[in-house]
Amino acid sequence: MINSFSFLFSSFLSGLTVLNTLFAFTQLESSTFRNVVWPVLKEELLKPWEKQTMDSLLLLLICQKHHKSVIKAKHLRQSLGTEDIMTQETLKHFAQRLLVR
Repeated sequence: MINSFSFLFSSFLSGLTVLNTLFAFTQLESSTFRNVVWPVLKEELLKPWEKQTMDSLLLLLICQKHHKSVIKAKHLRQSLGTEDIMTQETLKHFAQRLLVR
C-alpha cells in the first residue's frame, strides 16, 4: 500500500512540476525564451516520436503555441516529421504515449 501511495504521490508531484514549468514558460517574452530557455530545452524536446513522453509533448505543444517565432515548423518537421504537433495523424503518437504511462 505504501509503495502505491509513493508512486501516486511522485506522479502527482511530477505532473505539478510540469504544469508550473509550463505556466512559467508562457509568461516569458519570446526573446527571453529564445535566448535563455530554448537552448537548454531544444535537444530534449526535438526528438523523434518514439523518444517523446507525454510531458515532453505537452511542454513542446505549449511552448510552440506561445513562442511560434522560436519553435518553427521546420524544427518540428525535422524531429517529428510534421509541421504541426496536434493533428489527426499525430493523435496515434499521443495515444501511444498515454499507454506507456
